[in-house]
Amino acid sequence: EAGLEMWPSLSHRGVPVIADSMISTDVECSLTSIPASVFQEACQRTIIDQLWFVEQQPEEIRIALCNDQEFMRLVLPRAGDALEIAGSVVKDDRDLVLCAVRSSGGALRFASNRLCDDKEVVMHAVQGAAVALQFASERLRDDDDVVLSALKSGGQALAFASARFQDDREVVASALSTAPRALRFASSRLRDH
Repeated sequence: EAGLEMWPSLSHRGVPVIADSMISTDVECSLTSIPASVFQEACQRTIIDQLWFVEQQPEEIRIALCNDQEFMRLVLPRAGDALEIAGSVVKDDRDLVLCAVRSSGGALRFASNRLCDDKEVVMHAVQGAAVALQFASERLRDDDDVVLSALKSGGQALAFASARFQDDREVVASALSTAPRALRFASSRLRDH
């Protein structure tokens, strides 16, 4: 994991390595600022090695790789939290963010505000990680489908649901069935009874 200090959330989460699976080199370099040989070498590496390789590049190439949609399309399905290092264009690309949250629901925290308000993106995120609900827009933290889906993934999502859900006896009971400590997130009215 040497070289991942720049991305602590990746190194402490144990970014998945797919050692047998190498990426094809027939991907075209989409940014002229990245030499084709550097881009192809980056694409041939395993995921941890890819991230380490990116960090070792000169700043201008590192930034270009992190902003390159084709490169990130290779990385995000296997390491959704790599969205953290992506540029704003990637963080606002719906397809790439969907890849990221399908791999790691918590990657929603790095998505653009626009995509944190996209119901399909948030649904995928909370199905993978209940607590990803905290990164959803206020509107979606009050959406029946989103909140109930998050609660199916884990009762601790109640902490991030709107006050309406925290005051709903059935919703709180559902949350408590999987996370008894979620009672502290229920409304005071329900906690007192």
